[in-house]
Amino acid sequence: MADGEKGQSEWLTVQEFAAHFRVSERTVTRWTKTDPEMYVRRIGPAGRIIRIHVSELNRAATKLPAA
Repeated sequence: MADGEKGQSEWLTVQEFAAHFRVSERTVTRWTKTDPEMYVRRIGPAGRIIRIHVSELNRAATKLPAA
């Protein structure tokens, strides 16, 4: 199976990350801006598309502030 299949990717969208923690997408965007240790990748010419590494799911569960 290919790595790009849904559920198998190493990188999550802001929407997927927000759904996991049951918070808004805006909250996740704020987390990416305020946490310099968060493993994110910005895509596109302006860097507006954000992808969050799946390893952040475990780290975020204990470290990120409440929504």
